[in-house]
Amino acid sequence: SSDGYWNMFRGNAHRSGYYRSSLSVDLVKVYSITNIYPNPFNAITTIEYTLPKTTDVQIIIINILGQSIEKNIINNQLPGIYSIDWNASNYSSGLYMVLMKTKYFNISRKVLLIK
Repeated sequence: SSDGYWNMFRGNAHRSGYYRSSLSVDLVKVYSITNIYPNPFNAITTIEYTLPKTTDVQIIIINILGQSIEKNIINNQLPGIYSIDWNASNYSSGLYMVLMKTKYFNISRKVLLIK
């Protein structure tokens, strides 16, 4: 397993936290958002993703208007399976996109916030 720190930027606010991978690196073969649960959700959802190579990662939340509303930046994240929680309690009900960006790959998934 591997662990480290992440940074999140929302407007002018900056937050940081700690992440930890949960499974063996040997199992990871592709870049992917493997799961978002629960989905639909109320307030907090967990975003799971995989990395087969060490890379910088951005997890970006985009609203229905195409605006980036939250951005998590993790520098030099090692290969592995990771999860990060998104607390959407300050946002309106609706459809959002979760975008994972790396140097090698970009992927997006839909998530539905219901209050």
